[in-house]
Amino acid sequence: PDSAGAASATMGSGRRGVTNWVVFTGGDFAAIPVGSTINSIQPTVTRKSDDANVVTQAGSLWLNGNVVGNDISDVGASNWPQSFQTQALIATQPGLTRDDIVNAGFGVAVKAKFLQQELGVISMVRVMVDYTPPT
Repeated sequence: PDSAGAASATMGSGRRGVTNWVVFTGGDFAAIPVGSTINSIQPTVTRKSDDANVVTQAGSLWLNGNVVGNDISDVGASNWPQSFQTQALIATQPGLTRDDIVNAGFGVAVKAKFLQQELGVISMVRVMVDYTPPT
């Protein structure tokens, strides 16, 4: 089964350089049964820029104020488009449990790199969790 949580937020910068982590938490994963095994986590980010000069610098899962696991972004794969488009981050399974995922501090963190003085916007982060319920 899959359980999905979605968060809406906006981020932007009017300068060149790399942002700090922009963190999206607050998804509701309580529907995942207690005792389930987490098979994979697939985050997606819907984003755009005003002039296609923004790229994803890094992406990660986030838990209680810390990056969890490896960089899951497809760094440099493409500049952010000028209209909203969804980018799948790399599916990951860093050994998280159901208790980790239902924690209010669980989410996705993204860093963006601005190649010029631009505006970049993340309108939605969606997290798909594939799990096996207990028998």
